[in-house]
Amino acid sequence: MVHLHVRSQFSLLNGVMSLQTIIDNALEKEIEAVCLSDFHSMHGAYNFYKLCVKNAIKPLLGLEVRVLEEDEELSFICIAVDYTGYQDLLRLCSDISLKDLRGVQLEELSLYTEHCYVILLNGGRYEEALIKEEVEVLQSYVEKMTRFKYSAIGLIHGDSPLHRKRHQLLMELCKNTGVLTPAVSRILYERAGEEELLQILRAIDKGVSAATLGAPKERGRYFRSKQEMVALYASKAIEDADTIANVCHVELRPHVNTLPKFPLANNVSSEEYLRQLCYVGLQKRMNGKIPKVYEERLKYELSVIIDMHFADYFLIVYDYVRYAKTANILVGVGRGSAAGSLVAYVLGITHVDPIKYDLLFERFLNPQRVTMPDIDLDFPDMRREEIISYVKEKYGQDRVAHIATFGTLKAKQVLRDVGRVMELPVYEIELLTKKIPNVPNIKLQDVYRSNALFAQAVESKQTLKKLYTTALRLEGLPRHLSTHAAGIIISNKPLVESTPLVQIEQGISATQYPVDNLEELGLLKMDILGLRNLSIIDGVLQRIKSLYNIDVDIMRLPLDDPKTIRLLYNVDTIGVFQLESDGMKNLLKKMKVKSFDDIVISIALFRPGPMENIPEYLERRKNDSYVSLHPSLDEILKPTYGIIVYQEQIMMIAQKMAGFSLAKADVMRRAMSKKKEQELITMKDEFVEGAIGKGYSKELASMVYDLILRFANYGFNKSHSVAYGMIAYQMAYLKANYPLVYFESLLNSVIGSEFKTYEYMEEARRIGIKFLPFDINRSQATYSIESEGLRPPLSMIKNVGSVATMEIIQEVEMNGPFQNYFDFIARINSRKVNRKVVESLIDAGALDSFKLSRATLLENLDEVLQYGDLVRIEEEDQVRLNFDLVSEPVLVSVPDKIEMRCEREKAVLGFYYSTHPLQSKRKALEIPGNILQVKQTKGNVRFLALIQRVKEHRTKKGDLMAFMNVSDEVDNVDIVVMPNLYQRIQGIKRGSYVVVSGTMEERGSVLVKDLNVLE
Repeated sequence: MVHLHVRSQFSLLNGVMSLQTIIDNALEKEIEAVCLSDFHSMHGAYNFYKLCVKNAIKPLLGLEVRVLEEDEELSFICIAVDYTGYQDLLRLCSDISLKDLRGVQLEELSLYTEHCYVILLNGGRYEEALIKEEVEVLQSYVEKMTRFKYSAIGLIHGDSPLHRKRHQLLMELCKNTGVLTPAVSRILYERAGEEELLQILRAIDKGVSAATLGAPKERGRYFRSKQEMVALYASKAIEDADTIANVCHVELRPHVNTLPKFPLANNVSSEEYLRQLCYVGLQKRMNGKIPKVYEERLKYELSVIIDMHFADYFLIVYDYVRYAKTANILVGVGRGSAAGSLVAYVLGITHVDPIKYDLLFERFLNPQRVTMPDIDLDFPDMRREEIISYVKEKYGQDRVAHIATFGTLKAKQVLRDVGRVMELPVYEIELLTKKIPNVPNIKLQDVYRSNALFAQAVESKQTLKKLYTTALRLEGLPRHLSTHAAGIIISNKPLVESTPLVQIEQGISATQYPVDNLEELGLLKMDILGLRNLSIIDGVLQRIKSLYNIDVDIMRLPLDDPKTIRLLYNVDTIGVFQLESDGMKNLLKKMKVKSFDDIVISIALFRPGPMENIPEYLERRKNDSYVSLHPSLDEILKPTYGIIVYQEQIMMIAQKMAGFSLAKADVMRRAMSKKKEQELITMKDEFVEGAIGKGYSKELASMVYDLILRFANYGFNKSHSVAYGMIAYQMAYLKANYPLVYFESLLNSVIGSEFKTYEYMEEARRIGIKFLPFDINRSQATYSIESEGLRPPLSMIKNVGSVATMEIIQEVEMNGPFQNYFDFIARINSRKVNRKVVESLIDAGALDSFKLSRATLLENLDEVLQYGDLVRIEEEDQVRLNFDLVSEPVLVSVPDKIEMRCEREKAVLGFYYSTHPLQSKRKALEIPGNILQVKQTKGNVRFLALIQRVKEHRTKKGDLMAFMNVSDEVDNVDIVVMPNLYQRIQGIKRGSYVVVSGTMEERGSVLVKDLNVLE
């Protein structure tokens, strides 16, 4: 038995079933062959093929296509007969998306389907003729189908006599024409009665209510069993479906050697050119004096790279890095295991000396483990697309693409989407969504089981119960397309021969297959990442040059700069890459950082897994205690006090003690991390035997092996830690030495993020940077340095936007500063700077320079806008001002009320900027002192604060507690609210005023005993 038309979740918001659900149903219901035929999509084809093969189900790879023919729309299924047909479907699916087609014409379809079964399903005049049994019209469609080598008209099921009669008519008309009439159970969801689920999905897709779509039209489109199919269809229809399944046979196989050849002239080989570049690069790196260890390491690495046929790979990466540098695009120091390669270092791909930092090439590229190298590189996020455009231009637009990913219906999102299309009031939906903790990838079912308040809300109303059960069925389904954050695919042949493509947005194409499929198919992934922090560094370097005429060589900073080390020791690391989270700052505080190596260690330790070693590491570091396992291992373990922090230490121990090559040591490390029992037994025997052969005792060898096995899951890649430690140090150096320029660039990177903007502003104020008022005549589109401090941009004010910002800036540049309120309103383009924009500018204080209270500006706004309309005369494309036409209105003077002014300011900025309402509240409540003073207090504290962040956390017992950050006019502090207290205040929001009573802990946070929320 075969199902010829099954839609999956990859018919975006038009299919309900996962691929595994399809397979499970096929096994349960005795279906031997299944055709995956998603609408204009083949995202799931490769994984579907693998699942079918694994479960002994015959995979049929298909595509549902809309055919546009003479003002009608017809639905077809195309099924690959062989591998060529599969590739034709890849092209067809790709062309529909890349050319943004609604469908194809029948003639066009025939160009793609010589090796495909083409099955007409329904739609248009054909469907109407079938209902009316118009024989001549139906005959014309049969004739149209004869143009295809493999053709069929599908008999879509129905359990009424009318459907059987129509099926019989079609079978008669197709007799002796070569056009088959197979049974087609159009499967859109799993179980009978789930048509409403599909209706809700489609409503989400269209952005309308489910009721708008009317009664569900796709009844009976569930996954039918073999017995149901036999009962529904004539034996001839079943036989024709089996015939199609028997004819179709596609075997998917990986492509061999899809790595592009690097273009070279004069018959120079890639291998020879790589050698030449490396030795020239080594001379430059070593200033002409090459130590023997570098020469030998380079010779070894080149031999491995060339033997593994990866010379072209390194040249491709070298080439786009070289392009970036010539285009003045900052290149990161490196990331991941690639920082352990001397070849990458001398080519200028990375900027970490692997020999200086004891980094291992085999951790990156292992001759005993043949996999593609993986060089991940960071570029400023604002310029990443320039690199990708260069690669596309060099290797061909059809051979380079992004990788598609999916945004899915996660817990809160699916409740909101389903609730909206069910037309539930927002407040009802929020009865559920507001009780879901902000935990990544949290599942609705887990919330229901662990959160009594959520479960009670679900059960409190029938509408909420239905919302929950519906959302539960749709949770996790793909909602929209996105792109992989870093990866692009490069091939030596058109990508469409290997993967379907999709247009993400104009000019940006991506593979439909996910990254793991692409690697299995032998395609090369390059990771080109856009890193916000590199944009910050780049911005700082450019401003230092323009303001001070200083060229800072960011790759050659002194790693013992006193200001930088002091900043790190004092943990002034807000705004510093990798070092600004609360947990990391706590670790740095306890470590008392004194060197760059300490930063490297902290980055390695502060990871899931390695974190478990932090208390032991800190204890040993504090007491400078190190117990030697054996003198020969001291060089490896003493720098980390005997704790295995890095994966490279595991490999070096195996080399030193057991005589393993570093390649074999890496294989052992990987086996340990995967915990494959048989491999571990064999590996231990080899380790102990090798150690005995080198003169170690069996007992010591066994003990050391068990030790590294225990630490294997906790070790971190040192190459990555050094590389990212370098970026962290670079940012710390710039913050310590050029704070004003640093905060200008840092704040520009977070325009639009209220929390980050406030956090960074508070940090800047703490170190003495002054923030100037918003000013209609002086504020720009980004933060700008003036002699007195930093001027904030107009673009960060809510409702203003880029169009209004540029209109104001350009008017000032062209015609000079606005002289007063009337001049401003008269000169601006009211279509670009409307009433709402002006109101927001007033609330932010951008018009304060006109020397009128904000209340006065708001009170008279309508009258002044009317004045502006009267004096502004539009003639064709020109605007002329005639101030003589009408006199300026007399303004009604209204004094500002401080609290009202503060609240309106906060409404358009997200935080208080010019003044802080806590000042008046503190006076009224008679609570002395501020957070800065609290931090210097030991024991009990009581203070007034504003909540900035609430992060919920569930204890091991399942109780909900919270970590919060609170602030006042001068500083901020972390507070911890335990479950018994948090239960009373749960639901407290950012922006609430609170009186905090508690104990100041040694680690710098307050353990809260009582917390009162002020009205």
